[in-house]
Amino acid sequence: MDSEAIVKTAKATIIKYSMLKSGDSVLAGVSGGADSIALAHILLRLRPEFNLRIGIAHLDHSLRGSESDHDAEFVLSFAKTFELPCYYHKADVKTFSIRHKLSTEEAGRILRHKFLVKTARIHGFDKIALGHQKDDLAETVLINILRGSGPQGISGIPPKRGLLIRPLINIGRSDLENFLTSELIAHVKDSTNTDLRIHRNRVRHHLIPFLKSEYNCEIVETLNRTAEILRDEQSWLNCLIEPLFKRIKLSEENANISLSVQELKKLPIAAARRLIRMAVLEVKGNLYGIGFKHLDAVLELITQDNPKNQFDLPGSLRIKRNHHKLIISRHTDRGRRNTHIARNKTQQPLYEYIIKGPQTVFIKEADQAVQLTELTSSQILRLKESNFHGTDPQEAYMDMASLSFPIIFRTFRTGDRFRPLGVSGFQKLKKFFINNKVPVFKRKQIPLLECSGKIIWVAGYRIDESVKVNPGTEKVLKARLLKGSTR
Repeated sequence: MDSEAIVKTAKATIIKYSMLKSGDSVLAGVSGGADSIALAHILLRLRPEFNLRIGIAHLDHSLRGSESDHDAEFVLSFAKTFELPCYYHKADVKTFSIRHKLSTEEAGRILRHKFLVKTARIHGFDKIALGHQKDDLAETVLINILRGSGPQGISGIPPKRGLLIRPLINIGRSDLENFLTSELIAHVKDSTNTDLRIHRNRVRHHLIPFLKSEYNCEIVETLNRTAEILRDEQSWLNCLIEPLFKRIKLSEENANISLSVQELKKLPIAAARRLIRMAVLEVKGNLYGIGFKHLDAVLELITQDNPKNQFDLPGSLRIKRNHHKLIISRHTDRGRRNTHIARNKTQQPLYEYIIKGPQTVFIKEADQAVQLTELTSSQILRLKESNFHGTDPQEAYMDMASLSFPIIFRTFRTGDRFRPLGVSGFQKLKKFFINNKVPVFKRKQIPLLECSGKIIWVAGYRIDESVKVNPGTEKVLKARLLKGSTR
């Protein structure tokens, strides 16, 4: 695609999704990388046609030291060259990610969104333009599939949502790079884009090329088409769900929403899950940190015999069952080490502990502790001499190259599955417990170690095949289950 075709494609996308109208003010989020610089130049090309007022916004994530400083200087210089107002802010993404138990990527996205929206509102911009393109969308779809997301996640990045617009969403990464090269436009390169410890980079540099070469050379286009179909279906379903939401909503005051338990029980599970999701979105303002397991826990609360119970969800949300009411509200409790997700019928607590590195984790709900340590070279050598496995069932050894922190200790949930060591395929955890004669009352007391959305150790029983130690293993994580949580 040549430069003229790229600009025409962006214009067609803007018109198709009614992203801009004549006389609009648009704030472009510019990191200095190829996509965002291409976006800024394309908006400049379209400025006369749409009679646009353009501003530049740059958030320094404070993650790459002098490289971040260079990026900021580049963007400021770019804005000055084209006589565009530039709004700059420095954020401590690392601290924010630790405080809120988020990945660095997710923390950066949240802070970037807050900065852009705040800047647009203060300085009177109608829209915020972002440089996402169709390769980004394909990567997001794949990542969400691998995480086990529902239709909303698999529908990927929307071309337009609220103030946000993405004029490049129908243009590929290579086309944008060719545009910059042919137009002799400078940009900066982010060294972290090649860091394969980052999940998105592994999808970008390994998974998508593999799918292209082995399965479908048009995989990016296919995933984009799938996302568009799902977005259209999501929009249609939301139109059907909104009248239901009004019907089951009993009250709404002080940012709290009460829903009818009886009405929710009558609905198909897919509809009930979607309605709960809608209520959470209204109260919380976003769905960051809210996944399938959380919505499933709310459904479990609705179906319990106990008419009065409550638990907390990420983002200071409190879910309370009070007889025939389900109340979703915000709370201000601080300093909690874990998130109580729900309680089952025998009142055994469900828990979730986010672990950022080797340490000892005390799980008071199960009256147990799990000790995580990295083995020394001599310990690894002795382990390999014993055929890679210990003799104590309370211990597990895992290849650290096959996992990444943060990891999660949590309880068993309906539908959980993993690939037990020595077994060729996946097995539902319920079946695994049955085969190993684990009593029902004990199943939710057993800590599960989860990494990147998959179970890698059923504590005291079996690791997942994907993390086993092999002759080429260089780093080993030892996990040991300890009875009692005495410090």
